[in-house]
Amino acid sequence: MPTRRCRRSGGSWPRWARRKLELARERAAGAVLLLVTPEYTAEARRILGPDATLIVSVMTVLDTDATRSRDTARVPLRFLSGVGGYAANFARMGFTADDISGLSNRLVDDLVAWGDADAIVARVHSHLAAGADHVVVSELGDRPGEVAGQLAGLLPLRARDGLGATGRH
Repeated sequence: MPTRRCRRSGGSWPRWARRKLELARERAAGAVLLLVTPEYTAEARRILGPDATLIVSVMTVLDTDATRSRDTARVPLRFLSGVGGYAANFARMGFTADDISGLSNRLVDDLVAWGDADAIVARVHSHLAAGADHVVVSELGDRPGEVAGQLAGLLPLRARDGLGATGRH
């Protein structure tokens, strides 16, 4: 199957993957992405163009302990990495077969925002800077609602930060 190298993410984009985003641009209001890097978000924005809505869902773990955070993140990743579409997308982002099968620290760290609230906010902002219009924060772990509570005070309202309706300046 013909592929094109994803300039920013190091992976390759098969024609069908590009076509899915083109169809989202042409026939829908946009696209929703899950488990992607900011570099992938930027490439998706480039394919979608400036007018389509791009929503990125980011899994988060509010915990500064690396081992605990990664273990928490690996629970849903273990299942999702076994789903063909996700595994193919991980490979397209430049993760090796060993990264995917072993859920390497690099894969977990690149796909799941973990750490304190500031680290999670930084990841949210990296997707916004890459072209996401909206970022959905999905909490993992045993403290539901805690991420949302802490982020509420750290993420500025669009009116205060000068962002337009699309999330871009």
